[in-house]
Amino acid sequence: EEEEEEEEREEKRLKATRKRRRVVGDARKESDRAYMFNDQYIVKPPHVRGVEFPWHRDGQYETWKTPETSVALPYLSAWVALDDVSEENGALRFKKNEKERFGPDVDVASIRDEEDDTIATMNAGSVVFFMSDVLHASGKNMSEETRRAWMPQFSLGLPKEQEDSSRNSDSLRCLRTALSDF
Repeated sequence: EEEEEEEEREEKRLKATRKRRRVVGDARKESDRAYMFNDQYIVKPPHVRGVEFPWHRDGQYETWKTPETSVALPYLSAWVALDDVSEENGALRFKKNEKERFGPDVDVASIRDEEDDTIATMNAGSVVFFMSDVLHASGKNMSEETRRAWMPQFSLGLPKEQEDSSRNSDSLRCLRTALSDF
């Protein structure tokens, strides 16, 4: 019985690994290079309305794909704390067991903060990495100091705006130099 349970766990692990490889597999065919396609300087002044970020996935805002593929290209965000980050000054929040609890088509507007959310308190200079399909949020800055972060975003393929896009994207003004060229 223990052996069967171990085999089941191993099969689930292999299945999850194959799924992750499928998600980024198309991008790897495009290039073995990583591209920095966007970066953001995030400033949260103290006690200002409208600087909180409700629950979302960064990938829901991007409309680009690679020239050779018709699926949205996943990407990696590196959220770099430029100041110490606490719950009081608007730390990032992540959902525990997110993939099991929330499907890709969940209405993110219906998601609320929960006591067991992971709160990313960080020292200045620390980095948290997360993929474009990860749910996250951050609250208001209730401290007396401004909280700043820098967030570069990286893809495995060269981004291209969808031809049928009805909005402009900052991805069009991206750094299109492969990191391996430096």
